[in-house]
Amino acid sequence: MRIDLIAYEGLDELDLVGPLEVFRRAQAAGAPVEARIIAETLVPIRCANGLVLHPDAVPSAAAPADAVLAPGGGWVSGNACGVRLQAARDYWPAVISKAHGRGALIMSVCTGAMLLARAGVLTGRRATTHWAATADLEPFGVTLLPARVVDDGDIITAGGVSCGIDLALWAVARLTGGPSVAKKIAGALVYSWDEGAVAGPVRQPGDPGSARR
Repeated sequence: MRIDLIAYEGLDELDLVGPLEVFRRAQAAGAPVEARIIAETLVPIRCANGLVLHPDAVPSAAAPADAVLAPGGGWVSGNACGVRLQAARDYWPAVISKAHGRGALIMSVCTGAMLLARAGVLTGRRATTHWAATADLEPFGVTLLPARVVDDGDIITAGGVSCGIDLALWAVARLTGGPSVAKKIAGALVYSWDEGAVAGPVRQPGDPGSARR
């Protein structure tokens, strides 16, 4: 599974780097995961707190991703840069909508959910976001759940910042058919992960299933 993690100026570092480390560790453990950072261009990306990321690729129709993850950043603070700017533009919402249309797994961390909402993929779905942004997400017809991770089948969303690690661990558990690999990664990260604390369809982690709507 190729997982594309979206990068843009002003994103919150942990929203992207937390899941990236989980996915890269899963790949090193033999899981069929390949994570890469994508951006509009291959120029360095400066994050909200100064970290500079070097994208691996730009979105490519020739090599479509099996999953796309949208991080947040700057929405709650009202920063003109960050996810507010990206949600006001068409570029990333269009990428997300196209990926969803071809059956890719769509994920978001924190206020990255606003990009999913703008892409039109959250209407009538269950999701979560940073607690301070819930009022902004509600008008998009989303059923908000107060959980660290919400699994709605082909869409998985995570709450604020550190919840992205929970999301990535849950995604690895789904992909590998159970929690064993994800638990080992959580242990190596010295991260307290409760794989049962996921809101969504009742099913085993390895069963992609269809969301109960």
